[in-house]
Amino acid sequence: MEKILISVIVIMVVIGGAGVYVFLNAGGIIKQIVEEVGSQATKTKVSLSKVDLSMQSGEAALTGFQMGSPSGFKSPKAMSFGIVSVKIDPASVTSDVILVKEIVIAKPEITYESASGGGSNFDAIQKNVNSYVKEMGASGGGGAKQDSA
Repeated sequence: MEKILISVIVIMVVIGGAGVYVFLNAGGIIKQIVEEVGSQATKTKVSLSKVDLSMQSGEAALTGFQMGSPSGFKSPKAMSFGIVSVKIDPASVTSDVILVKEIVIAKPEITYESASGGGSNFDAIQKNVNSYVKEMGASGGGGAKQDSA
């Protein structure tokens, strides 16, 4: 009986420790996901300087977001933002409707570049994202499948 109790306590400490680790490192985890998944989905280089989160105040900010241009385009980046921040009502997170108090986009820079064969850098990015979503849906990667009507 004592071994079972010790095992349960060890499991609870490990789970608690993992929870604390995720909570304390949430910004770094989100930054890594944005860069990796964003780069895979768009087939461009996506980078982010930092992520700031405050669970208590309901604020989140992405600083230094940059998305490169797809291959075949001259401009080094398609878009960048100095900061994108969102403030929500933390009490609304568990309700059916989440109350968004504020959205701020500072220092946006967007470069629209036409391709010689038609289309643009954003058309190419959209095509890449659509392809990525289709692949994730087919591979069971969590992408939502849409009915074609």
